[in-house]
Amino acid sequence: MKIVFLVSSLNAGGAERVATLLCNAWAERGDKVTLIPTYSGGGKPFYTVSEKVRLTYLSSISESKHFLNQVQRLFRLRRMIKQCHADVVISFLPNVNVAAILATRGLKVPVICCERRTPSTFPLSFGWEFLCKRTYRFADMLTGQTQQTISELAKFYPGCKRLAVIPNPMSNEIFNLETSKYKQKTILSLCRLEAFKQVDVLISIFADIAKDYPDWTLAIYGDGPEYNKLQQTIKALSMEKQIQLYGKTDQAWNIMASADIYCMTSRSEGFPNTLLEAMAVGLPCVVFDCKSGPAEISQQGQYARLIPLNNNEAFKQALISLMQDKTERQSLGQRAKQSIQQHYALAKIIERWDSFFEEVGANQ
Repeated sequence: MKIVFLVSSLNAGGAERVATLLCNAWAERGDKVTLIPTYSGGGKPFYTVSEKVRLTYLSSISESKHFLNQVQRLFRLRRMIKQCHADVVISFLPNVNVAAILATRGLKVPVICCERRTPSTFPLSFGWEFLCKRTYRFADMLTGQTQQTISELAKFYPGCKRLAVIPNPMSNEIFNLETSKYKQKTILSLCRLEAFKQVDVLISIFADIAKDYPDWTLAIYGDGPEYNKLQQTIKALSMEKQIQLYGKTDQAWNIMASADIYCMTSRSEGFPNTLLEAMAVGLPCVVFDCKSGPAEISQQGQYARLIPLNNNEAFKQALISLMQDKTERQSLGQRAKQSIQQHYALAKIIERWDSFFEEVGANQ
C-alpha cells in the first residue's frame, strides 16, 4: 500500500516521534511510505527515519503567511500527493489536517486526520478553529488519542464522517530495555517546563518531605519558559542538593531505566507520552487525574497511583508510600509494564491502523 504521512516537522516532539515510528513500521513490512514535513525547513530529523521511508520536505517555498503563498503551498502539496499515487493520506495536528483536506479535494484518496489535543483543554486560535470546523467534515476519518477526546471532537466538529480512538504506539525496544540494578532513590519528572505542567507543585510536595528522606532526590528533565522560575524556587527552598534541573535530554528511556519513581503533576494533558514510556520501562508512577490521558493509560488507576487533580496531600502520601516500600515499587512497575505492552505495543496499534485503512476504503 502507498501511504503518504503529513506532519508539521520532525523536531523533538511527541507527534514527530509517533509519526516516525509508524512510518518506519509500515515501510519495514513493505508498504511504500512517503513522509512529508509540511512546515519545516529541512535539517536532520530528531528521530531516526528508516532508509525505506521516502522523506521529502515541503520547504522550498517561502514560509510567509501571505495568502497567495499559502495557496501556492497547497498546490505543491497536492502535486506531491498525486505523484505518490497515494492509497491513503494521514495527517497530524490541526494546521496540517486542514492542509491535507484542502490539498486532496477531488483526488478521491481517503484522508485520515489525527487530533493530538483535547479541544477544551488546548483551544486553537479563532482562525484555525474556524478552518477546522469548516474542513474536518470532509475527512474520511478523524481520530483522537482517548475516548474523552473523541467525545469532545464530536461536539466541537459536528458532521464528521467517522471518529475513532487510536493511542500512541510503544516501540518494542522500550520493553526490552534493561533497568539499572544500581538505582539511587531517584524521583523523576520529564516534561516541557510550562505552567500547566505544574512542576512547581511537584517541587513543593517533595520539599515538604525531603528532610525526612535525605537519601532521595528529585530529578527534573526538560526545558521551557518556566525553567528560570523553577530554578529560583529550588534555591528559595534551599533544595539544591536534593532537587536538580537537568534540562532537555535525548536519553529519556535510559534516564527512566535508572530512576525509581515517575511523577506527573500536570493540570491538563492531551496524551502524555512520558507517562506511557515510564510505565513501559517499568517505573511505578504517581500522577494527577488530569483531563485527559492518565486515567485511560493507567486503566483508572489500576497500574499507577492516580490522584485527584491538585490534591497535593494525597499525592504526597502516595509518593511517601512508594518511597518506603521497594517491593511495592517493583510490583507496581512490573504490572504497569505488562499493561502497556498488552494495550500499546506497536504491533497492536498497527493492527488498529489497518482496520482504519479498510474502513475508509484505502487500497491494500
